[in-house]
Amino acid sequence: PHKSKQLGGPQISEETGKLLDHWKCRDNLIAMVFDTTSSNTGAQTAGCISIQNEVDRPLLWNACRQHVGEVLVGEAWEAAGIEISKGPDIQLFKRLKENFETL
Repeated sequence: PHKSKQLGGPQISEETGKLLDHWKCRDNLIAMVFDTTSSNTGAQTAGCISIQNEVDRPLLWNACRQHVGEVLVGEAWEAAGIEISKGPDIQLFKRLKENFETL
């Protein structure tokens, strides 16, 4: 069996720019919808900043409501001393699964 390998990855702004030009809609772009990962929302090199730089103007940022909610809940949980989700292994959910039958 063949194994696939990624040989490289294009810059999101370059590829997005090519698509905007191909679809002839670069001048119509006014907003972006995205999740709130740092790869999208970081201050300098994130995808959203790169796309804005590519189109040479600010765009309206529409963060996914679910992910915005996660950020807000994360702040509250951190203040309460509850573990914040940083991956699939969350102790709170592991304990819930282990003790579910007793609830």
